[in-house]
Amino acid sequence: AAYLGTLETPPPYAAVINIDMVGFNPIADRLDLIYYTDGSVGLRDRVVAANDRYQIAVAPLVPQLATSGATILDAAPFGLAGVPAVALVQRYGENDATFPGNYTFHTVNDTPDKVTNKRLWLKAAKLTLATALELVR
Repeated sequence: AAYLGTLETPPPYAAVINIDMVGFNPIADRLDLIYYTDGSVGLRDRVVAANDRYQIAVAPLVPQLATSGATILDAAPFGLAGVPAVALVQRYGENDATFPGNYTFHTVNDTPDKVTNKRLWLKAAKLTLATALELVR
């Protein structure tokens, strides 16, 4: 949010795609697709379409609407300021059968050696790149 406050208005970005908390879950190739307000619906749809079109195989890819800054993800200030924004996260919510939890998140122990699902990390990177390419078409 502090960075966004230093930018001109409107911000000089067409869209923001944030990858956060990805690669630590050895159980599933699940990603939650967090999108912000109705202004991010089109970007959300482009991410879903890119996953299908390029057969990236993130499954499940679970869209979740976020309408406040309480989401603590780096894309939130942009989306709430009107810039289409999404965040790809391993799980945004409570632990369940597909998510054992990430207890190092946002601590000094949140280090690269905790990335145990490199396959999903690569899928998230491919999905981000594919979506960016679709945006410039």
